[in-house]
Order: sequence, then structure tokens, then C-alpha cells
Amino acid sequence: MSNEYDDIVVICEEGINVIDRFCDVCDLMITTSDDVEYVKKYSCCESCGMKWAESRAKEWLAGWRPGRESILEHKERSRIIRII
Repeated sequence: MSNEYDDIVVICEEGINVIDRFCDVCDLMITTSDDVEYVKKYSCCESCGMKWAESRAKEWLAGWRPGRESILEHKERSRIIRII
């Protein structure tokens, strides 16, 4: 299996799951092993998972997502925290 990301080619053995490099909700980069675990469980980073998915797990798994304004506000706060 081969996936292309910009100028990077990732080659994986069959049966290995490849995750996105960015959160499906906030578009911030997946950077930690905790992020990876949340991507596997909720298809989002740890920060989005803790903020929205954990408390609404049933709704989340059924497709609920926060509104655009909430995501943008969360994204700005997350960027500041990751920079510090």
C-alpha cells in the first residue's frame, strides 16, 4: 500500500492502518501517541476528543460534531497552548 502526501511517499505493509496526519475536526497536526489513540477511537486529536467526543461518545460515534465557531475557538486556544 502506498499513500502520497505532498512530496512524501509512505509505503506500508498490508494490514497496517495508516492514520491522517491532521485532526479531522480542528485540522491541527497529530503529534503525540495520545493523539494517535484518540484518532483510532474517535477520528480526532486528543484535545478534540477530550473536549467533545468523550462527553458525547454515543452522539459522536453517530456523527455529531461541534459547530464551526466552537471549533475555531478551540483551535485558537489549542495553538496557543502548543506554542507555550
